[in-house]
Parts: sequence; structure tokens; C-alpha cells
Amino acid sequence: MESTKINHSTFEPNLIPLVIKRRWLPALTVFTSILTLGIIATNFKKPIYSASGELLYKRVNPTYSLINPAAEHQESSYNLKSDPLTTQSEILRSKPVVKETLAQLNWQDEKGKPIKPEQFLENFDVKNLTGTDILSVSYQSQNPQKAAEATNTLISVFLQQNIAANRAELVAARKFLEEQLPKAQATVANAELALRNYKEKNKIVSLETEAPKIVELVNRIQQQIIDSKAEIAKISNESNTLKQKLGMDSNRAALITNLSQSPAVQEVLQQLQQVESELAQEKSRYTDNNPKIVELTEKVQSLKSLLNQRIQQISGDRVNLLYGNLQNGQLQQELTSNLIQLEATNRGLVNQIAELSQIETDYQKRINTFPRLEQQLKALQRELEVSQSTYALLLQKFQEVRIAENQNTGDFRVVSEAVVPAEPVPYKAISYLASGLLATLVAVGTIYLLEILDKSIKTLEEAKQIFGYTWLGIIPAAEQSKLPELSKQEVDPLIPKLFVRDYSAFAISESYRMLQSNLRFLSCDQKIKTIVVTSSVSQEGKSTISANLAAAMAQVGHRVLLIDAHLHHPIQHRIWDLYNNCGLSNLIAEQINPSSAIKEVMLNLDVLPSGVIPPSPVTLLDSQKMINLIDFFATRYDFVIIDTPALNFAPDASIIGRITDGILLVVKPGVVDQTNAKFTKELLEQSGQNVLGIVVNGVSPTSEPHGYYYHSLEHRLTKEQPKLLGQPKEELWETISRLARESKQKTSFNSTVNLEELDHTPIEKLKEIVNQFQRDLDILTKLVKEQEEELSLQRQTVKRLQRKLNIATDQDRFTLEQKLAQEQEIRSMLDETLVGQRRNLEKRKEILRQYQQILSLRQTSLKE
Repeated sequence: MESTKINHSTFEPNLIPLVIKRRWLPALTVFTSILTLGIIATNFKKPIYSASGELLYKRVNPTYSLINPAAEHQESSYNLKSDPLTTQSEILRSKPVVKETLAQLNWQDEKGKPIKPEQFLENFDVKNLTGTDILSVSYQSQNPQKAAEATNTLISVFLQQNIAANRAELVAARKFLEEQLPKAQATVANAELALRNYKEKNKIVSLETEAPKIVELVNRIQQQIIDSKAEIAKISNESNTLKQKLGMDSNRAALITNLSQSPAVQEVLQQLQQVESELAQEKSRYTDNNPKIVELTEKVQSLKSLLNQRIQQISGDRVNLLYGNLQNGQLQQELTSNLIQLEATNRGLVNQIAELSQIETDYQKRINTFPRLEQQLKALQRELEVSQSTYALLLQKFQEVRIAENQNTGDFRVVSEAVVPAEPVPYKAISYLASGLLATLVAVGTIYLLEILDKSIKTLEEAKQIFGYTWLGIIPAAEQSKLPELSKQEVDPLIPKLFVRDYSAFAISESYRMLQSNLRFLSCDQKIKTIVVTSSVSQEGKSTISANLAAAMAQVGHRVLLIDAHLHHPIQHRIWDLYNNCGLSNLIAEQINPSSAIKEVMLNLDVLPSGVIPPSPVTLLDSQKMINLIDFFATRYDFVIIDTPALNFAPDASIIGRITDGILLVVKPGVVDQTNAKFTKELLEQSGQNVLGIVVNGVSPTSEPHGYYYHSLEHRLTKEQPKLLGQPKEELWETISRLARESKQKTSFNSTVNLEELDHTPIEKLKEIVNQFQRDLDILTKLVKEQEEELSLQRQTVKRLQRKLNIATDQDRFTLEQKLAQEQEIRSMLDETLVGQRRNLEKRKEILRQYQQILSLRQTSLKE
């Protein structure tokens, strides 16, 4: 089973008035007691005198600024981090200051012992005057002279210690500066040396001037490289043109030029040309075998061999050349010379570009090192600057501290000294107010503690949340002041009252009638006849509910039997003023006629008392004889109401619940706690009981956030109540019966549609059943319509109250808000009830439709 949890720690503001109503008595007792004690203590207290002096705090002390240069800038952050006035206030309260003050005062207590610092601090106070830098120092005493003396002495001691503390700080600062100056000087020297070594190592004179010059030089080199490449392109074009004209490359042209200018080669070449000419002439005259021809041929071969040798000597290798090329003309020689010159110029430009590229690369590397060099150089320069500024500051502060060391300076100056007070402190009004505040806080704490410790169910919502069963009715708490007849009777107040019989015109009686109406329409499929009434614990009013529910059912025409099955502590015979010598226990244990034990107490209502209390009630109730009796009574009566003990007291209700139609569970807020409620729900579920629903008993407006529901009959009787209270009881009942007649049902019938049974039912009997269904449906329809009209009137009432509340004065607003909340709750309850009544109406319409269909089929078959 899923456990139900109620969170009592949830804060709901609308429940505060109800909590106060529940706990007003203990809260008022605590409040009155504490307030009274506070007033008595205040009136018996001796007069107290207070003497105060004032000290002005210097926000930026010259002495402090010497040892803390950032003091002036730190003042703006005091409010965010720490308040110097608060710090000085704690110093004023410190034990060293108080002990020195007490030593100078030399005060003693009543026993002749020196006063302790704790005793002195109880009457001492320091506070900061808002919006100023002034501390107000005060001391309270029953002796005005002592109050002024203590205040002035404490101020004097504080100022002396403040000056001493400042002087000690200056001495410590001077010694610290004397130690730090040589170190700071050495740091400056080291920083200068490191900067010089770095410049020498990296050949740095001034990076600011060097960097632009190198960049400009690189740009010029890049431009020269571009110009050289353009010149090379131009020379290459001219060279190619000359090569095409000469038909050779520059190397061959140079070689031919060298050979053509060699005398030895030219000499042999000329001889060769001359011999070849002679040979040609002779061949025209002689044949090849002629000795002259053979001689000239050999001479040509000899000269060619000599020419090749001389060409080889000049060119370094053997070259086969055309003899015509060895004798260039003047133009060819010039072209050849130009080609060679262009080739030489080209090679020179290529070498120039290589050199310039290398120079550019070197300069570019230098440029790339500039950021690193600059970063390191600036770091060294910063270290030098910091060390120099630190040294200069230390040197300056050292001089200032030496001057300030010989001065008597402090953080405070006296604005006004304490004077002997002439009048005591007006403490009574404050004491009264403090006592009232303390009493209020303790009273609120008492209410909260009582609410936390009280684990009982207090409201309807808690009951619904824990049990989760159908909500069948709410029985309001009976107020004696509203029951004039009851107040006149001399009856035992412990005996439950029969409100339905004796006070039918009141809301509580109408609540019982609404309960019996809800029970009648709880199920359309099965008629509920035997009902067990029980509760989780005792004192929840289950016997009262049983008696009044039985009376309400009897008043609307049902035959009802009320059985007192509480065989441990029976009460029904006392409620109905009957003898208990013979009852239920006798019927089970003895063979007697039930009519001898049953007593008629009202019209249509019989009561079966418990009878003699047996030694073992469970044995009697859990017997076959008890089952037979319940079955017998169910055939004789329309309803059988069985009053049983609480579930935590005995298992009687669980035993009887298994042989009846269901259990009606009574819940009374403020009596049953959550533990017993959860135990009850688990017990009912585990034992398989048919729980019809819950009845919330003893509901009071003080326990609910929005009041509680009264049935519409109360509103109808309100106008007639003054006349009805003076009428005899018989006439009073006639009026109530007339107003509630629409809920009366004269004939009981089973609403379950059994086709097999209806097939054998005489048609006249079937017509009677259908007519009875129709009459019952008309009554229920009329009731629903009337409830709809009542709901409409209730909604108009709520709207009217809302309009009044909008224009109400503050004096009337609280009353109207309470009344509006109550009327809104009544409207909500009417809505919920009307939903259930409409559901029942639809079910009955469906059943009537089925019966009408069966009747129509039967009538059609008879005609055929």
C-alpha cells in the first residue's frame, strides 16, 4: 500500500488564524506570565545612570600613511571589507584596555574583591554615531560619579595605548626600512648590470632607431634584386638573338673568335687554303693518280693535321671546325664579341642577386629577433625602474618615519569628555517594550511547539489526504449556546445527544440527514442495508453518529434497527434510556426470541442493546449465530446500523464488517492522530473491508481554513427558527418533514437489472417496478434541480459579498473576508454534492431505460 504523508512543516498563511484559535489559551498564559514578570522586574529595578564621551576617528592617520602608502586609496574599500570604527570599537572592549582601566580605577565589589573585566563590560557600551566618524563611549552605573569616572578613565587608557601602538608601529617600520634599504640598493645595481650585459651581448644600441633603418635597408636590397632580375631578362633576350644570328652558342663563338685571332692557326689555315686551291686547279688538268695530284693531296692532309693540333692546343680539346668559321669577318667578330659580353654581364648579375639575397636573409633574421630582444629588454628596464622606484620610496619613507617617530600621534582625539549625569536612564519604556516582545516571541514559539508536537489530524483536508475514502458527510461540532432546549435539560453531559430527534431545525441535524441521503445514493447497483459504524480510536463520536444516523433514516420512512455491538463498553442503552439486561449478547449466547430484546424507541426505529457484557466478545461476534442474526435483521429492516468499538481497541468492527454491506468510518479532527489513522487504513485494506466512506465528526470553524458546509435545509429553517423553537416537538417535526419530503422513498427495490428474473416477472409487477423507478427518478430530478437553484443563489451571495468587500472600509473588511470565505466554501461543497447527485441521476436514468426496454419487449411479444 502506498503510504500517505502529511507535511506539517509547510507554511500556509491562511492557517495562522486557525492555529491561534486552537492554541490561544497556552499562548496567552505564556505571554501574560512573561510580560508580568518583566513589568515586576522593571518596577523593582534601581535607577541607572549613564555617562558618555565621544572620540573622533581620523580616517587617514599621518602615521599610518607613512607605513602604508596605499592607505588613502584603501579607505574607499572599508565599507566592502572591514570598518575601522568597528575594529576600534572591539579594541575598546578588549581585555588589555579594560584591565588597565580597572587597575587605575581600583574598584572592588561588595566582597572586597577587584571587579572582573566581564563585570565591567556588562555595563559598558561603544557605538558608532550613524553617518559620522565618532565613537560614543558610555558606562552605566547606579552611582553617577562612577559612571563618568569609568568612561573618562577608559578613554584615557585607550588613547595612551593607541599612541603607544602607533609608536611601536613606527619603530618597527624604521627597523624594517633600515634592513630593506641596502637590499633595495643592491637590487638596483644588479638590474643595471643585467641590462648592460644584455645590450652588449646582443649588440643593441637602440632598438627604436635600429629597427627602422634595417627595415629600410631590406627594402632597398629587395628593390635591387628586382632590378637585377629585370636586367637578366633583358640580357637573355639579346643573347638569344645573337645566338640565332651566329648559329652557335656563346662558348663556340668565343672559341672561334680566339682561333681566328691566333697567328699560328691563321698561318696554317692560309697554307691549307693555298694548297687546296692549287689542288683544285691541278685536278682540272690531271687525273687523281697523277703524281702532282697525289703530292698536293698528301700536303693538304698534312696541313689539316697540323691545323687540328694547333686548334687543340688553343681550345684544350679536339674540335672539328669548318675552315670557313676560322676566318670570321669583321661583323661576325663584333657579334661574337657582343654575345660573349652579354653572357659575362648575365653571370655577373646572377652572382649579384645571390649576394643580395644572402644579405637580405641575414637582415631578415635580425628583424625577426627584434620582438624577443625588445621584450627581454623592456623586462630588464622594468626591473630596473621598479627597483629604482622602490629604493627611492624606501629612502623617502625612512626619512619621514625618523621624523614621525619622535611625535606623539594617535588615530583619535577627544571630542567631549564624560560628565556626571544628573538624570537616570529612562529604561522603563524600553524594558516594557522588550518584555512585550519577548513574551510575544515565546508565545509564538509555544504555539509552534505545540503544533509540531501535536500529531493529530486537525482539518478535513488532512483526513481526506490520509484516508482517501469517499467523503459522505460532515457533522459540525455542537455548540451548547445554540441549543437552548438542551441547555435546560439536566442530563449527563457524557451521554451523546440525539440531535436529529430533539433539535431537527439545526444545522447539525440537517448534516445527519444529508449523510443518510448520501448513503442511500452511494450505490445504484447494490442496495446497502447493513452498515457497521466504527472509528480509528475512541472518543471520535461513532456512537453519536450511529444513533443520529439511525434516527435520520427512520424519520424519512425507513425501518431501521440500531444494534449496539460494543460489548466492551456499551452506550446506546444510555442514549435511548433503555434497560440493558437483555440484548445482542443474550441473542447470540442464548436461545431467545429477538423481539424480546429489541426495543422501539421512535417511529420506524428499533434498538437492540448490547445486553450483558460477555467475558469474550470476540467469540460471540465471530460466530455463525451472529451471521444468522445479521441476515435475519436484513430481511426485516430497510437498514441495520451496527455500533462497534474503535479499531485500535478491539477487532470487533473488522469481524462484523466482513458479514455486512460495508463500514462507515468516523473521523474526528483533533482526536485521531496520523499514526492511528494510517494503521486504520492499512488494517481495513489488509482485511479486505468494504469501506463505504468517511464521516468527519465534530468539525468546528476554528479548525478549518474556510469554515465548513451546512446543507441547504439550514438556510430554509433559518427564517423559521425563532417560530419553531417555541413550537411543540410534534409540530416542529412536521415542519422538518415537510421541508425534507423530497428525499423520502416509500418503496425499497433492487436496482440491479437481472434479465432472467425479469423474464419470469409478471408484467403488472414489472409495470409497477418501472413506475416506482420513474417516481424515484422524478424525486431525484427535483432534488437536483433544487440543489442547482440553491447553488445559483449561493453564487449570487458570493458575488454580492465580493462587491461589498471591494468598497468596504478597513474596519468591516475582516468580517466580510471571513464571511466570504465561509460562503465560498459552502459554494464549493454544493458544487461537489451536485456533481455526485447528477452522476446518480444519470445512473438511475440508464437503469430506468433498461427496464423500459424490457417492458416494451414483453408488451410487444404479448400483442403478437
